[in-house]
Amino acid sequence: MSATPNSRRNDLQGLRALAVLVVIGYHAGIPGFSGGFVGVDVFFVLSGFFIVRMLASEVEQHGRVRPIIFWAGRAKRLLPNSLLTLFVTLCATAALMPSYRFQLIAEDVAKSALFFANFHFASRAVDYFHLGDRQVQFCISGRFPSKSSSMRCFPG
Repeated sequence: MSATPNSRRNDLQGLRALAVLVVIGYHAGIPGFSGGFVGVDVFFVLSGFFIVRMLASEVEQHGRVRPIIFWAGRAKRLLPNSLLTLFVTLCATAALMPSYRFQLIAEDVAKSALFFANFHFASRAVDYFHLGDRQVQFCISGRFPSKSSSMRCFPG
């Protein structure tokens, strides 16, 4: 594979941006955007493609995947925005929500920050499609570690 991880595929990045817009349109209730889950699927398939491409380039350049380098790069890219989002959400909850909701949402934030959201929400049998439920606020945060965990077969 001759592509380097830094060579951009603007066509696929554009498709990934469209996938995000489909999800936003679905959650905003815009008519014609009833299949937001398709946008999520497209986004994660393309993200998986970019990750595999990066790993293949790593193997080509170094003869193997270096797991520490891989996971450090993922953390550097994803953690700052993820933690900022969780922090802002927690602050907004404290400022705008009734005080009895803070404890529950703070628990969701903590589980999401520790990459335990999938197990946390599964133990509560949370249904992603019940948008009025408070648990849904952090369901998407569980998708990122699961996407990364599906890539664990490559390093090593």
